[in-house]
Order: sequence, then structure tokens, then C-alpha cells
Amino acid sequence: MGVLDLRQPQPRSSTPPVEEHAERHCRDCGRERGPKGPPLLRPDLVIAARERNRDPELPAETVEQALTAQMPTTAARYDLVVMPPDPETAPALRSIAAEFARHDHRVFWLEATGEAERAYAGPRPPRLEVVPWATVDGGLDFWPALENLRTQHGIETAALLLSPSSDRSSSTRCRREWGWRAATVVPPGDSGLPAVELLGDDKITPASRMPRLQLRSEATWPARWGLLDRALRSAWPRASVIVVTIDNLAFTKLCLASLLANTEYPNLEILVVDNGSTDGTPELLREIEARHVGMRVLLNRENRGFGPANNQALAEATGELFVLLNNDTMVTPGWLSRLGQRLDDPSLGLVGPATNRTCNEAQVAADYRTYEELIAFARDRNRRFDGQLQPIRMLAMFCVAFGRSLYEEIGPLDDRYAIGMFEDEDYALSAKASGYAVAWAPDVYVHHAYHASIGKLVPTGAYLPLFRTNQQKFEHKWGICWERHRPPA
Repeated sequence: MGVLDLRQPQPRSSTPPVEEHAERHCRDCGRERGPKGPPLLRPDLVIAARERNRDPELPAETVEQALTAQMPTTAARYDLVVMPPDPETAPALRSIAAEFARHDHRVFWLEATGEAERAYAGPRPPRLEVVPWATVDGGLDFWPALENLRTQHGIETAALLLSPSSDRSSSTRCRREWGWRAATVVPPGDSGLPAVELLGDDKITPASRMPRLQLRSEATWPARWGLLDRALRSAWPRASVIVVTIDNLAFTKLCLASLLANTEYPNLEILVVDNGSTDGTPELLREIEARHVGMRVLLNRENRGFGPANNQALAEATGELFVLLNNDTMVTPGWLSRLGQRLDDPSLGLVGPATNRTCNEAQVAADYRTYEELIAFARDRNRRFDGQLQPIRMLAMFCVAFGRSLYEEIGPLDDRYAIGMFEDEDYALSAKASGYAVAWAPDVYVHHAYHASIGKLVPTGAYLPLFRTNQQKFEHKWGICWERHRPPA
């Protein structure tokens, strides 16, 4: 997919990006080929200072590592959970599970205690784990075991593979509470190969709209895997993540590296709008785009401003779920799946994460310094605040998610605020005026360097005049006196 230069209008594509390009992957193992070198997201990479009251900056060593280290060559993948199989479907399920594991998905094969050792008597792929399934009073206790599996292994996004006799109520609950999807493997027919039937949920997606796939005898197992993978991914609504860049190359690399490494969400496109960077950012973006299907780069000759650049990408986005993400952020595992799951509630208009630096109560105390500590900190919040949601006056647009339906109802960001500031407050009021709620999710965490771009206006003396000008525009539009937000002490 080439670089788009949006000096001319571009048509919006309705075709989902293909998730895998065969020529980019090893024919034997399915792993993506790419340049070798030291990884960027090393556990000891320093990403934050202990002192939170300073302007955003990265240690010189971190900047050097960010500029020289390699970006991730593969993107995160969703997990596969195989429920205890029936004897007639077990052989096909073993083949499916092994193929997903060979393509770098974590696979959890569940078997009743005592049967687990016999489930895979021979060799199995390294990423396939057989998990004993405890029985209670002679029966399988599904839900507590799934909860334990999710917590123990940090599963955020998963597809369940079921046999016809599997408990459907557990899969429905997994979908509604965690956003997981499910499919049933139908016993082999005359072809000797099974069919796979994706399961719907009448509350979200009617079962009548879900496809049934017949695996073909003439196809290889990698080809069958590709068919299944595309079908499973399509069960999630497309998410369009939009990142606006202007210089700040080190921050941009950290943001995009974390986005690729920690976004397991299966149906994803990434749109990056560059506002006339001169520090090598366009060249980096072209390089990343060439290696990652589903990423599009939109180049501007000049700085169009925060609102207009995001609107430019929103007009191009093909998703049903939109996320605006600053380039001075780093996301953590499960971030997009959890935000997207909240938006299954049609009354919720805008949702955002907790963070270390923002202007209101979504700011939480954080004491990490390194990338490894950030991931551990986010995992702890995942567990402690799982499923919680808190109302909020507005969401700072360093990271905010909303649905296409809201976008089509209230329109794009108001571009009267030019370079930036007050678009977020304005959009929150527009959402509330249309009857939608605005909230933040304490169990979702995104690191934020805060003002890495617009903060550059402070030394020049341009920040405060811009702030006051946009405040006046905001107050004139809404007929109110703006009140400053206060983060927790």
C-alpha cells in the first residue's frame, strides 16, 4: 500500500486490508521477515522520569536508542482458546490449533484433568499450551476456569474454538464481558474436512449474519489458516487508529513501536498523518508502512494543525471504531480491545484511558521508569479495575475512542481551533449535547509524555496567546465560561 499525498482528494476504500502478505513471510513458519538489529522496546528502556512536574523529555540514551534501534517486524496477534473437543472434531482442531501456533498466535488447548497429557502425546508448536481443565462434581466448570485462564496468562483478545457439544453460554458471556469472539468446528462431512461456523450474539451481531466456512481438501493447512484467520478477524468491527505527527522522531518511533507490539486487536488499520516534519519522520513512516499491511501514511507539506489533520484521516478511515492517539504516547497490552468493548454500549459516546499525565481525573499516580515497569504497571491496573468505567467532563485527545455512528452524527472536530487546544472539550460537549455519555476506563492505561509537540510553543511565547485565543473561541461558540480542569493531587 503506497504513501498517500493528500494534496488531491482520495476515495475511501471499503475493502479491508489483507492481514498477511505471503511474500513477506517465511513459508515454513509464517513469521514475517524483516531487518535484524537490537529491539527498540527493550525491558530496561527508560521512557519516563520519576519527577512528573517537568516538561516532557527523554534521556539522551533513550533518544539514541529510539533513533537507531529496529522497529518491531511483526505485529501483536490475538490468542486462540480451544475448548475441550469432541472425539470426532479433535483431529481437525489439533491441526487448526497447531497452524495458529506456527503463525505466532498463543494457543491454549483445554482438556479435562487426566486427559491433558494424552491430548498432545507427540511434539507440538512452542506457542501451544495444553491446559488441564478441572472438573466439579463430575462436570466441567467453564466460567471460573476461563476467568482463571484469562488472568493467569494475561489474555486480552481471544477467539474461542468450540465443538458442537461445547457450552455456548460461556462463549456468549466471554463476548459480552471481554469482547472475545467464538466459532464452532462442525464435524467433517464427505470431504473429510470440517466446516467452521462463526457464532454471533443477537445483542451485538445477529447469528444470521455470521459466515460458515468449509475447509477445502485441495488447500494446504497454511492456506486454510489464512482463510480462518481472515474470517475470525472480520468478527471484530474494524478499528481505525489515527496518529498525527510533526517532528519528534524519537517519540513517534516509541509510539508506533508500542502500537504494533501491544495491539492484539484483530481488525486494525493505522493511519498516520504527518504535518510537514523535517526531521526524517516521513522517511521512517514510509519504511514502516512498507513492512506492515494495514498502515497508511498521509503526507502534508505544512502543519495543518491538530484538528484538521485528524479530520483528514477520519475522512479516509474505513473503521467502525475510531481512536485518536497522540504520537507522544505508548500503549499497553489490551488497550484497544478494552476501549472497543466499552463502545458496545450505544449510550457511550467517547471513552479514554487512565494515564500518567493529563489535565483531569483520568491522571493517576505512576512510578515506573522503564518499559518493563510500564507493562507491569498497566497489567496491575487491568486486574484491579477490570471492567470499571467512570464519567468525566471531557477526555483529553491524547487518546480517545468513539464509534463511526457518533462521528457521522456530530461531525468532525471543529477546525476553528487551528494548531490545537480546546478541540477535546468542544467534542465532549458536542457528544453530550447529542445525548451520549463521556467516560474513562481505569483498567486501560496509556503512557503520555504530555505536550511533546504543542509544548514547544512555550519557550517561544506563543503557547499562552494560542490558549487564550482558543478559549475565547470555545466560550463564544458554547456561550459558557470555561472552567479549568484539576487533576488529582
